[in-house]
Order: sequence, then C-alpha cells, then structure tokens
Amino acid sequence: MNKFLRLFYLEIAIVTVIIITSLVIKNTKLYLASIVALIILINFYRPYNGTIRSTDDEIISPCQGRIIDITKSGKYITIHFYLNIFDIHEQYMPMSGQIVSQKAQMGHFKEAYLPNAIDNKKLVTVVNTKIGIIKVEQISGKLARTILSYVAPQRYYKKGDAMGYIKLGSRVTLSLPLSRVNICKKIGEKVDIGDIVAKIKLKQFF
Repeated sequence: MNKFLRLFYLEIAIVTVIIITSLVIKNTKLYLASIVALIILINFYRPYNGTIRSTDDEIISPCQGRIIDITKSGKYITIHFYLNIFDIHEQYMPMSGQIVSQKAQMGHFKEAYLPNAIDNKKLVTVVNTKIGIIKVEQISGKLARTILSYVAPQRYYKKGDAMGYIKLGSRVTLSLPLSRVNICKKIGEKVDIGDIVAKIKLKQFF
C-alpha cells in the first residue's frame, strides 16, 4: 500500500470515529460538520479515471488546475498551475524520461495562488527527456504541507505515470526548455490531467 492510500485510510478512519462519537453524544453540529468533512475528503482523494492520449511531440499537463502564470527565466519557460481543494491532487509525468534528481526545499507556507508562493516549501523533480532537462515542482500552500513522491532517482517513467501528490490547495510548476517548445495554453485556462500544454518544436538544421 502506497503512502497516498495509507494517508487516505487514516483520515477517513479519524473522521468516521468523529461521526460515531457525535452520534453517541448526540451533537448535531459536530455530526453535520463531520459529514461535510467526509465528503470533502472523498472528493479530494478521488483518483483520476480518465485516459491520457497524446502524440510523441506533445507535452501534457502534470496536474488538474488553473494556469495562473507563464514565465520565462534564462533558457526555460515555466507554466504555473494552481490547484484548489476540489481539484485532483495527484501529479503525473508530463513527458517520458529518467528522474535525474529530487530535492526538497524548505520555505514559507503562503497561499498557493500568490505570486511569491513559488518560495514555499516544495519538492523539485528533475527529469532527463528527449528535449533535455525539464523540472516539475510540487509546491505546498498555506494548508497543504504534505508532499508525497511516487518516483525515484535514476528510474525511467513513461508520460502519464503517477509521480506524486500534494494535500489540499497547492501549486505545481512545469519548466521546459524555451527553445524546444511552443506553449499551447494561456494564463487563466483550466486544464485537466493529460491536457496538451506544449508541443515540441521541430529541429531546424539550416
């Protein structure tokens, strides 16, 4: 059983105990609040049941959420995704490749939709792909402080493989080589897991 499922079962068990306790002590407010919490948990932990389809020259969204910014820095272009509590919070490989490294970086716990939330606590995964090095950052939010990873350095994963999970409202960034891609989405657009967010540019030899 992976960490994601263990966390899910633990939290469901805790809420279930609270529901039973509220019935025993006949506390209506606690009972209703617990039922709402249970519904939110089940919705939050729901798995992605869609089918990811893309061609070799397409790069998919690693998450479900909304694009809140697209920035350029040096040789990279970065797509910033914000995930609210109603979005699926698992992340997926945007391209096939080998995990080069993973590094946890300590930081703040600001609201994930804020521009400076990029400096929050995060897990940076570096992947070697056919277009070079790309990076996926799983970033915590004010409430989201649990980041799990399913992938390991030096192992190869296919596009669409599950790569990790962030609890509650959070943020994900995808950094791609600027010279190798064309971005297909705009700021403000809602994306689903597997949506095409960029296409690989054809190499020009002359």
